[in-house]
Amino acid sequence: MEKRTLYALLAKPVRRWEFLLGKFGGLVAHADGEHRCDGCRFVLALSIVKQNDEHPEAAVLVAVYFNFC
Repeated sequence: MEKRTLYALLAKPVRRWEFLLGKFGGLVAHADGEHRCDGCRFVLALSIVKQNDEHPEAAVLVAVYFNFC
């Protein structure tokens, strides 16, 4: 209400549940994208810093995958 961005939407025939679902969907999509970027940055940093020939990023990728499920 303070930024007055809601007024343009209220002029359209949008139901309350559609508005709330859109807000929630946008928040979930944004959080999902942030988690994916964080996971990719972590794997990249881990692959740069690793000092032996083991593959710890495979375990990290599995952890990141199950974090999104």
